[in-house]
Amino acid sequence: MINLTENIGAARARNVGAKHAKNEILFFTDDDVIVKPDTLAKLRNHYHNPEISGVVGILDSDIPFTNHASNVKNLWMRFTYLKCPKEKVGLFYTSIASIRKTVFQEVGGFDENYAGASLLEDTEFGQRVWQKGYHIRIDTALSVTHVKHYTWTSILKTDYDRARALTHMKLRKWGQDFYTSVPISFQLAIPVLLMSIAFLVLSLVTGLPFLWSSLPVFIFFALTFTWLQFLFQSRGIVFGLVGTLFHFIDSFVVGMGMISACLRHLTGKTY
Repeated sequence: MINLTENIGAARARNVGAKHAKNEILFFTDDDVIVKPDTLAKLRNHYHNPEISGVVGILDSDIPFTNHASNVKNLWMRFTYLKCPKEKVGLFYTSIASIRKTVFQEVGGFDENYAGASLLEDTEFGQRVWQKGYHIRIDTALSVTHVKHYTWTSILKTDYDRARALTHMKLRKWGQDFYTSVPISFQLAIPVLLMSIAFLVLSLVTGLPFLWSSLPVFIFFALTFTWLQFLFQSRGIVFGLVGTLFHFIDSFVVGMGMISACLRHLTGKTY
């Protein structure tokens, strides 16, 4: 075990661990994750194929919390990975992720400019591996339990921070191929939602028909229908209704995070 005398951030800490690892395959997980007993054996089986450079798993649908916020957040993270293709992805979700050490070293490890707690250093790393042409696979049979309690407020803060960081990443990598677990429909839904709010304000100020503000709202819900359907199917009608209402609020906050990143980028801030 390696004991660090100071908090050096998730990216640097993972790089230190990888540097001292003695085996061919690196395995990453977090301290708020419960790994199943057969996880490592299942991972090892993938690496019999020399074309596989990395393997990631997903979050289990069940968590040891009953509150709506924790379950909505957990299901969102599970949903986005279930929607992804399973082969040659640009993702490296460190709740459960593994990679060949030689590939990790060649790509350069995690970006240590992410100096604090885990934010998007794993997403950025996965994109670089993908851009190099290495094969990362998602195995949906590899599920772990995320033991993290959320409140509505903590989700909003987390999603604002992640949206800002992801937008910064997109702006830094402008012109490069870009990979994210967020479905394209959801990426389009955020500006549609902001447009609907802008139209609503214009309607109130100028007297324009409310149809101009209601139409983008319908488009927003159409673009995010699969996620809302997943909520209802996973936990029932009441949970789905609560999740739908929160989804509207959370999407607005995500949009504010994206706008903040664009404004910060104009001032020269890139992280």
